[in-house]
Amino acid sequence: LSSETFRTHQEMRGVYEDLEKLPDRGHPYCITLSKPDRYFGFIGTSHTVDTNHSQWTRLKDEWQRFIESTNPNKIVFYEGRSSMPTADTDEEAISRGADSGYTRWLANRAGIESVCPEPDMSQEIQELVGLGFGEDELTTYYVGRQVAQWRRYDYRTDPDLNDYMARTVRRYMSARKWSKEFTVDEVRGLIEAYLDGNTIELAPRDLFSRIADPSENPVSSASSMVRNRSIFTELERQWASGKDVFCVYGSGHAIVLEPALRKLLEE
Repeated sequence: LSSETFRTHQEMRGVYEDLEKLPDRGHPYCITLSKPDRYFGFIGTSHTVDTNHSQWTRLKDEWQRFIESTNPNKIVFYEGRSSMPTADTDEEAISRGADSGYTRWLANRAGIESVCPEPDMSQEIQELVGLGFGEDELTTYYVGRQVAQWRRYDYRTDPDLNDYMARTVRRYMSARKWSKEFTVDEVRGLIEAYLDGNTIELAPRDLFSRIADPSENPVSSASSMVRNRSIFTELERQWASGKDVFCVYGSGHAIVLEPALRKLLEE
């Protein structure tokens, strides 16, 4: 199977428009196959630390099916590079780690291998540079995507935005050799150029979609496609090797990959 079977990001946007009519916007968006001896689950989540969100009930139900499959060979996929939360309860793991951290916590508690199936940052950035994107565009996207997460929930545990941005800028600067050093003030200006004159702290949160949404931003679209190809390749490889797979990613990835995943599960 190839990325030609993926949905486009414009098609993804159409699916989201239909989901808007459903409670909690239809989250989680799931592609699953459950048999007594085999399980596959791609759980497309909302990136939230709200323990009352209805998606956790379905995610826990699918986790139970994954655990109960008699196949002893299992692997868990999680999104991004964030650390696993220290927690004693599901609620603590969700509130401290959102969907990705909670998934890692579940796997660790069950003694199941968990991995991030994405290319490393330097590899991804190199691919985007090869597609013709400039350093300002890339920095705006990567740091802007991260500050959108800060606005959603990271501000609760990491309230100093300038320090948060400085660490984020350093992380991306270390991923490759850039032609210049970006300062926090410079990156703030690049991001706020998308926010209709608002500061990062006060901008309406939906304005960050201009940077982070792959149906609106060409850099985000290209980055997402690089990541989706890597995610799908690993899903396909692990499933073909006989492992049960439990994968938790943002719902946009689930929607884009759905046609390819359904073909994979039909084989």
